[in-house]
Amino acid sequence: MDVEENDLISVTNKEESKVISIPTWALLIEHQNGKILFDTGRKDHELLKKELLKCNVVPEQIDTVVLSHLHFDHAGNIDLFKNATIYVQNKELEECINNGDKPYNRGAYVKNPMILHNKWKIIDGEYRLIEGVTLIPFYGHTKGLQGMLIELKHQNILVCSDACYTSRNLGPPIIHPGFLNDIENYDKNLEKIQKIKKAKNAWIMYGHDPEQFSELKKIPYYYE
Repeated sequence: MDVEENDLISVTNKEESKVISIPTWALLIEHQNGKILFDTGRKDHELLKKELLKCNVVPEQIDTVVLSHLHFDHAGNIDLFKNATIYVQNKELEECINNGDKPYNRGAYVKNPMILHNKWKIIDGEYRLIEGVTLIPFYGHTKGLQGMLIELKHQNILVCSDACYTSRNLGPPIIHPGFLNDIENYDKNLEKIQKIKKAKNAWIMYGHDPEQFSELKKIPYYYE
């Protein structure tokens, strides 16, 4: 997806901002209790089905979809997963339905989420999904953004989504994105991310970091 660099990394002179390409993605977790998808990426049914098929998975086999938030580049394919229960923070769904078309949201929200899918699990705050997978609120980028802590056999991963776009935002020093509605909570989230990283000895998966994404394992390779 192409965006203005300033939207991710605030630059002193906006005229110096250039258009850059950033990754959008979905994360598949295969567990003995079922298949979980964290986010569904930007709307492209055929591409997502093609990628899942590399793991011998079809959309109908996904039991659970966790949405970090309801922006189009994270929730663009929710209508593809008819058999899944979708987990979303209550504050996020309310914001999408009640204020999604407000100018400050810049048209980023998906339209009519309750029509696109009819099986929702609405949660408030931290939530233990299954053993080793915990949903963590990072309210700030949106009213109800959530990330995920994945505790594996050999490593722990903190998926922070757009609570922190890139490693450059986290710093030090902290660099705010140009597109930011809530600076106070954004900074609190960065502190929270650092604390969880230290406490759980986790590595961080950022929301839209081109450099990190180029180094991540992609389907059919995996972390364990």
